[in-house]
Amino acid sequence: IDSSGRVTKPSQVCFHAKITGANPGGGTSTKIPYNGTDINVGNHFNTTNYRFTAPIAGRYLFTVVHNTYGVTAGAYIGHRYSKNGNTVKVGAWYKSDSSTDDQNGTSSVILELAANDYIEIFSASSDSSYSFSGANLWNHFSGYLLG
Repeated sequence: IDSSGRVTKPSQVCFHAKITGANPGGGTSTKIPYNGTDINVGNHFNTTNYRFTAPIAGRYLFTVVHNTYGVTAGAYIGHRYSKNGNTVKVGAWYKSDSSTDDQNGTSSVILELAANDYIEIFSASSDSSYSFSGANLWNHFSGYLLG
């Protein structure tokens, strides 16, 4: 509690990961390469293996913004949440209407995690020739310990 009586949580586990640099290629089932963070309180998001590892048991809120381009018109594209190597939730799925436009899907989920459970995000498609939009703006994965 600060001097004004406001409750603050400066050590609350949270992260905001992103793709930095060039636009990496995707595939029919590809872990999204979140190789940078803007926020990483507690350093529980790993930018080498692209996963968040829960430091303590609790409920966590996760949000994904998934942006691709070059998806063949008529192909399906989407993302999924993987917990300890197993799909636990499916995010936005949509059908590409143009191979030249960006395709964007977002989702949020609350997951119950034990200490040391890990979460990864995978892109999946019926087309293996698309790319992820990079350069810090387009693909994001964030999480926050609710309690």
